[in-house]
This record gives sequence, C-alpha cells and structure tokens, in this order.
Amino acid sequence: MNPQDHGTYVEWLHLEGDGELSATEARSLEEHLATCRDCRGEREALQRLGSLMAEGRIRVHSSFRQQV
Repeated sequence: MNPQDHGTYVEWLHLEGDGELSATEARSLEEHLATCRDCRGEREALQRLGSLMAEGRIRVHSSFRQQV
C-alpha cells in the first residue's frame, strides 16, 4: 500500500475493533503496525476506549425489554 493510503490503515483500526476485517486486511494491518508508531498508538487508544465502554455498561432487569 502506498504511503498516501495511510488513511486506509486508520480506517482498518476501527474496523478491527468491530471484527470486520478480512484475513488479508488483518495481515496487512499487522505488517503496517510493525513499522508505524502512530497507528500502534491509535490502536492502543481504541482498545482502551473499548475497555472503558465495556466497563460503563449498565445491567438492566430482563423484563426491561418487555416494558419498553
């Protein structure tokens, strides 16, 4: 991938968190991450955000859906 396509890797970082990367894209992303400190930092930030969001989930009673 060309250097001008760096935005594609950033997009893939977001898709990775949602499990939406193909195996080929995931391999290309891993190769890119081996050489790109900025994208490694972005990945770490996205992983921290995902963890914070998971911690902030509010459990609701099972009958909640029926009442809404």
